[in-house]
Amino acid sequence: MFHLCILMSAYYIQYFMKIPACKLCLYQRIPYIFSLIVLIYIYVIKNCNFYVVWILIFAVFINIILSFYHVGIENEFFSEPGVCDVKNNIDNPDMLLENLKKNILVKCKDVYFKIYGLSLASINFLISIVLIILYALLIKKWQKIKN
Repeated sequence: MFHLCILMSAYYIQYFMKIPACKLCLYQRIPYIFSLIVLIYIYVIKNCNFYVVWILIFAVFINIILSFYHVGIENEFFSEPGVCDVKNNIDNPDMLLENLKKNILVKCKDVYFKIYGLSLASINFLISIVLIILYALLIKKWQKIKN
């Protein structure tokens, strides 16, 4: 249940450590949630076949794309998309205060938390690379068993 540990870590950092998450950070959780559902299905049904692992590979591949893009934004290789843009119509301090009460203004390029000098998006990218390699090895092993 590696995926569950990753999600729990993300929620712990966001809600208990009070480190805000940008929209891309939240989007990167979706493939983990999807993968966790698939893994729970595998556990309950007690049947893991070739196609289910391909579904997991697809979810991890989506996460690789999202995390790579997020790392690129953090390092200013890419510009922030509209989803990351913090747009506010603020005419006076009262409007700013009201807006801050409703939203936490987090830009995708801002890094608020690092582990060993790596942003969470970078760590997510590396973890996703490892996961896709493991799933690919699992498929390769199944192909050997089939033959």
